[in-house]
Formats: sequence, structure tokens, C-alpha cells
Amino acid sequence: MGRAFLACSGHFPADRAQAARDNRKRNARPAAGLGAGPAAAKISATAAQPLRCRLVVASPLFGEKARGDRSLERGKLTHRMLQILPDMPAPEREAAATRYLERAARFWPAAERQSLAASVLSVLSHPELVAVFLSEARAEVAVMGTVRINDQEYAVSGRMDRLAVEDDRVILVDFKTNRVPPVNAAGVSLAHKAQLAIYREILKPLYPDKHFDCVLVYTEGASLIRLSREDLDASLAALKTK
Repeated sequence: MGRAFLACSGHFPADRAQAARDNRKRNARPAAGLGAGPAAAKISATAAQPLRCRLVVASPLFGEKARGDRSLERGKLTHRMLQILPDMPAPEREAAATRYLERAARFWPAAERQSLAASVLSVLSHPELVAVFLSEARAEVAVMGTVRINDQEYAVSGRMDRLAVEDDRVILVDFKTNRVPPVNAAGVSLAHKAQLAIYREILKPLYPDKHFDCVLVYTEGASLIRLSREDLDASLAALKTK
């Protein structure tokens, strides 16, 4: 169990007029798409409580080796486009992605820019991801809370790529830009599984009657891996043995 605080953020500089309109719309709605009522009240109350903890862990929760070539830059650009493009009408997204990459990746070969834009657009049009790209869903949701492992309470700070709250479920999505994505959950690293597992643990008290759907989306090829409850529980158990 844990305590949680959620917040949302930002736009890239492209299409500033649209971004300003979107910001005004967001400011008129409660953060993280949680709505008014008991859930929102719980967030405010827990944010005011002191955290008894000894460790702060940022997302990703476990360090990974730095990647060479353009991988890091590609990952940043991918996340940025997946953050902002869903707020635009579908017919305008391709042109917006092209304009953005012509500025942000102007020294890349045109073919690489086109490939990256195509990957992002494939994710946005994936039929199994419709819910997380609706206007009610949220992008880049900051999560802060506590989680207990081996009778030790840890503070956790991270950022979820997408969060959607429906009547009966909460969808947590994390985008991964691996060039060679795993083919199934067995091939997913402990770090990636544990990241979503810990977010789930932190948010459980806020949504006690909802099912959690935790999804890793690999942008190369727009492939999805849903982590089962057993996968998530096993990753937490593995942490307890470290």
C-alpha cells in the first residue's frame, strides 16, 4: 500500500497557439483526469501528509546503461510527440510531426525523420490504445508516493507516460523505444516490470474498486505487452529479494 500525488505537464514549442488553447482546457479540468469527488479529495489529503521514507527513486526506477548513437535523442523526441500529438485532430498529426522533426531533428537525414514520425503515428492509431489517447486521458503524469518493501517504506517519484481512468479500470502506459523489443512479457526486463508494478501499488488506494491494466508500448513496430497481475506481483517479489 502507499500514498500518492499526481500532476500533469507540458507541451513542446511547436504549434504554440494550439498548445495555449489546450493548456487553458487542461487548467479548467482537475489534474490527471481524476475529476472532482472522493478520488480528488484523497489526492489533496495525501499530498499534505509528511512522508516517512529513506530513499527517493526516480523514473526509470532502476538505472539503465546509456545508449549510443541517436537512441537517446530519438527516445526524447518520441516521448514528446506522443505527449502532444494526441491533443490534435487526427488528420493534422502527420503534418505536425513533420514540422516538429524538421526543427527538433533538422540535422537528421530526412529518411530517419520520416521513419520516426511513422513509428509515432502507428502508435497513435493502434486500435488497442484508443482509450489512452482520448481527451480524458492524461500525458506525462508525475507520480509521487510511498511503497513498502520488506517492512521498509520508500518514497517513489516517477512519471507515467499515459494514464486513463475508466468506469471499471485504470490504464497505465509506459512507452519504450527499444530498437529490438521483447516478444512477450517473459522478455521484459525486471526494471520495466517493476516500474509499472510500483506505480500500480501507489495508485491502488486511490482506485480500490478498479482493475489496473498495465501496458508497455514499444514504439518500434507499435507492439504492446500487457503485464498480468502475476507478472507485476512477481516483479515486486523480486525486488524484495534484492
